[in-house]
Amino acid sequence: MINLDTARQHLQDKIDLQATEWMALHQKAAVDAKAIIAMIAERYQPNRIYQWGSLLKPDLFRDYSDIDIAVEGLRHPADLLHLLRDAEALTGFPLDIVELDHLEVVHADTIRQKGKCVYERQ
Repeated sequence: MINLDTARQHLQDKIDLQATEWMALHQKAAVDAKAIIAMIAERYQPNRIYQWGSLLKPDLFRDYSDIDIAVEGLRHPADLLHLLRDAEALTGFPLDIVELDHLEVVHADTIRQKGKCVYERQ
């Protein structure tokens, strides 16, 4: 016979463990994102860098989540390719790095409004 209280507790323990694992992943991704943002600011000096997506919502970060970064005002057309290569070397997480200057206006505005500006060149 199945004990419902034991089954409920087992399920809750699994849920709690998964939440703990996701929180640890979020923390690692946040550290990686900070390093990537610092690298982009130092090497490529864009006008602005935005963070967006699930990294800004720790309770929504999962094992399939990525690091979302948007850059605005890169100086050279080839910078994005070099930037992506350099960023990939700093993390094992999937990356979604976009150049705001080349997005549809509605998408760029959404990132600016819902994202967080984490760097602005002085």
